[in-house]
Amino acid sequence: MEDVFFGIYNWLDHHPTEAVLVSINRETNTGTPDDTVFYEKLYNILNSPSAQKYWVQANGIVCISFEIILPLT
Repeated sequence: MEDVFFGIYNWLDHHPTEAVLVSINRETNTGTPDDTVFYEKLYNILNSPSAQKYWVQANGIVCISFEIILPLT
C-alpha cells in the first residue's frame, strides 16, 4: 500500500498544478474481516513524515495537496 501512495506523491511532485482524488472504502458483506491491521497501516502511512507534505487534516476532512477533500468515514 505504501508504494501506491509514494507513486501518487511522485506524480504530484511532477505535476504541481494537478490533484489526485483518493477514495478508500471498506466493503461490507465480502467475508473479509474488519482488520484493524489495515486501518493502523493506513493511519501510519497518512501520518508518516513523507506524507506531511501532501496531507492536511482539519475538522475530520483530509486534504491532499491542499486541493482534494476526502471525508473520513
